[in-house]
Amino acid sequence: MDIIKKIQQLQNHLEVRNFRIVIAESKKILIKDPNNSFVHNLCGLALQGNANFAASIMHFQRAIELEPTNIAAKNNLANSYKALGKLDLAENLYKSILKEKPNYVQALNNLANLKKSIYDFTSAINYFEKALKILNNNQNILINLAELYSAIGNFDKAIEILNKNLSSNPKHTLSHKFLSSLINYKNDEN
Repeated sequence: MDIIKKIQQLQNHLEVRNFRIVIAESKKILIKDPNNSFVHNLCGLALQGNANFAASIMHFQRAIELEPTNIAAKNNLANSYKALGKLDLAENLYKSILKEKPNYVQALNNLANLKKSIYDFTSAINYFEKALKILNNNQNILINLAELYSAIGNFDKAIEILNKNLSSNPKHTLSHKFLSSLINYKNDEN
């Protein structure tokens, strides 16, 4: 089987979370072709999926060493740092990615989520809003923004965002539940 078909198979296995298969098969490929940046990144993602973040870091670093412009590998490396609690390393890497490619939505979302996790809600809102300008009406971003505005006490803005989400996605259950709870909370305050 040629390498392109094998890599396509590994990507399919990764999508359905067959991490062990991806790891084992990637390592076989890397024995023959240790300088395959793409396979290092795939193996790193599978290791990340198995919560083996330390090992994933080695593969992402190697992918970046082989292909310094590999933004996806840099983002994946930052995600592994974040998972290991190395938040400064993750944040710096996300920011360096955004200097190279300011509209890289994955880095914007990941940095926003990092800021959210350390209760820097204002920064998180800023990064999610930048991502929303690129992916208009993205449900996940809208929900995150509504949660953040609610967390800082701006319930009217949270309600406005949820209504915007429901106008384009009227069957979005989470938005309905969240909107109902916010409206009930506001009514209880009055």
